[in-house]
Amino acid sequence: MEKESFVDRVVSDLAFAGEVAEVLWSRPRALEELVREPRVLRALREDAALFSVLLLRLPSGAFRPFPFQIEFLRDGSKRVVVCCGRQVGKTTMAAAKAVWFAVMHVGVTVLIVSRAMRQSMWLFRKVREMIFESSVLRKLVVGRGAGTTMTQIEFKAPLSSRIVALPPGAEGDTIRGLTADLLILDEANFIKPSIVTSVCLPMISATDGYLIMISTPEYGEHPFMEAFEHAEEWGYSKYHFPSSIAPIPSVEARERFLEEQRRTIPSDEFVREYMAVLPDESDQLIKSRYIHACVEDYDLIAEDDLLERRFSADWAGYDPGGRQNPAAFVALKKEGEVARVVFIRERLGEEYGAFSAFVKFACDRLGLQRIAVDETGLGKPIVEDLINMGLPIKPVNVTKPVKLDLFRWLTICFEQGRVVIPDYEKLLLQLKSIRRRYVKVTSDRTVRTRLEISHPPNVQDDIVYALALALYMLGKEPKGVFISIPRKESF
Repeated sequence: MEKESFVDRVVSDLAFAGEVAEVLWSRPRALEELVREPRVLRALREDAALFSVLLLRLPSGAFRPFPFQIEFLRDGSKRVVVCCGRQVGKTTMAAAKAVWFAVMHVGVTVLIVSRAMRQSMWLFRKVREMIFESSVLRKLVVGRGAGTTMTQIEFKAPLSSRIVALPPGAEGDTIRGLTADLLILDEANFIKPSIVTSVCLPMISATDGYLIMISTPEYGEHPFMEAFEHAEEWGYSKYHFPSSIAPIPSVEARERFLEEQRRTIPSDEFVREYMAVLPDESDQLIKSRYIHACVEDYDLIAEDDLLERRFSADWAGYDPGGRQNPAAFVALKKEGEVARVVFIRERLGEEYGAFSAFVKFACDRLGLQRIAVDETGLGKPIVEDLINMGLPIKPVNVTKPVKLDLFRWLTICFEQGRVVIPDYEKLLLQLKSIRRRYVKVTSDRTVRTRLEISHPPNVQDDIVYALALALYMLGKEPKGVFISIPRKESF
């Protein structure tokens, strides 16, 4: 094939370009010569998909984007919003876009922001892999310590671009005042709305920069979901990628996996995580926006850490569970008017004596002042044992009215921001799974409604229950406080 025809086909046929890249990976000089061809270089500047196929490589092999990823990579819009399910390759395609933008534009800053450092570093790790697995791109990078660090990659002059990954901090303090030519908000729906609007968006105003918001949907009344819902009106390119769109490892295997998930996780969670659609929250006890407003990026005290040293906490809640239900222990530390979750322990099948021995140990190592314990059912002898151990136990007889009180106070604490919780997946899932419903009750010719609190059969509520017991130590609910539970009956 003549050179002109060969170049024509490389820049116009993505599949052929992929085949050429496979051959030239073992011949880096030949690949560099191809990239230097003026028509190829011009095409690479204009087409992030071609750039990805020719120059990017993963530890597992060549990067071959799916058709929906190619559409995203080729989108040159200033504003892009992507709502996607799990396992569609969103991290990979976002990383590819970041690398392409930094390499094909001179002197630009690409800033990757996620709610937590772990999430930022996950995407940044993918960026590093793509660059350092490429024989062409890794030559462009400034050496470690001279501009390339664990959170930043800097490219040599005359390119002089850089890619930076940072978490925003609790209120955006770690990124406030930065500017970016391309801003990628990874898992954007999990970043506080105030940080998105007041800290992140101003970063691209001075540069007339580009914005990509990409996330699994979590809750409405957030800039991410508002941009997705009003994309045409606001001038955004909009993409919706449910998990079924990615045939990994095959269409049949993906269908089997999704069907398995549909059977084993709550329907709301499946709709959100895999169909990339916000579920109906009308019967959800605590709305997701309140839950996520109370989430901060920090680590819980590990059980092994208790062996090494003492910590300072205040209260704890203990749900003894049962034969089919796990036991859970949650400890809180008071910080002004706020209670922070600092320790969580959950066990299924552990003997009550062993768990009680741990509670005594934890009480000593955490310096607990009070432990609220559910004494209904099997809890009564456990409470007696704990009291005999000399522990500061507050027995709670969880009758139906008391259970409603517990969960109403739990709701108030989240709605008023009186509690801080870590990004702990099981706790978040349980909080979102607690449901409320009203049932009609007829007695003495009188019909009234009664509120019931429940959870799906395939999701436990033990950690939430222990948390509710611990928060009970904050005090009784103040009168007249507005909460989202309609008062159709007296609690």
